[in-house]
Amino acid sequence: MKSIHLTKLLTIDRLKTISDSVLLVAITILAYNLSPPSHIIGKLSGVELQSFLDNVYGLIRSFSAISVFWLLYTKILDYVREVDDIVILV
Repeated sequence: MKSIHLTKLLTIDRLKTISDSVLLVAITILAYNLSPPSHIIGKLSGVELQSFLDNVYGLIRSFSAISVFWLLYTKILDYVREVDDIVILV
């Protein structure tokens, strides 16, 4: 049997599309568990509010880290002429 190389299946445009899709899925998964604190008798619980703010802070940090990797990867792909196995693995 002949093995199919990924370099024949993927182009630079496809790799950019895949990286955009992965970024969108990652952001969606990060924000999925974010739930606002509940109101009890018109007041916010201090513990729930602190937990919510910690989650928002973690979401922002994670989004920033993912965005930096995504920007670097798309910049690398701007300079690549042909796709090889190393580019696909990165």
